[in-house]
Amino acid sequence: MKILIKRIPREQEEEARLFVHEEDEGIKQLAEYVEEEQFRKEQLICQKEDTICRLSCREIYYIETMGDVQEVHSKSGCYMTRKRLYILERELPEYFVRVSKSAIINLQLVKEYHQTGRNDDGRIFNGR
Repeated sequence: MKILIKRIPREQEEEARLFVHEEDEGIKQLAEYVEEEQFRKEQLICQKEDTICRLSCREIYYIETMGDVQEVHSKSGCYMTRKRLYILERELPEYFVRVSKSAIINLQLVKEYHQTGRNDDGRIFNGR
């Protein structure tokens, strides 16, 4: 299948068109994926010191609540976001799972999570 990407001005609405011979289940799923902008869920806007950056979800080990902010622990360091954990839980890809009241882990990178008592603490092992 041929793909054409054309950059447009920000004030113009984005659109995607599919020209297909047959509208099968795979094409319907692709259209839904694009329509719901699920491809944008693969990145999280975070902050590191005074810099706002886009972090790939595939690099995130886990996210934990620390007071009014969430700390995002990734391969490239620790970032923060003010988005609430319950919102992140809905927005992150399906390979993220909420394991406690204050933590979400990436099942693709975290090998083990151990609850350490009655508190909401846990230990995370990424297999390294």
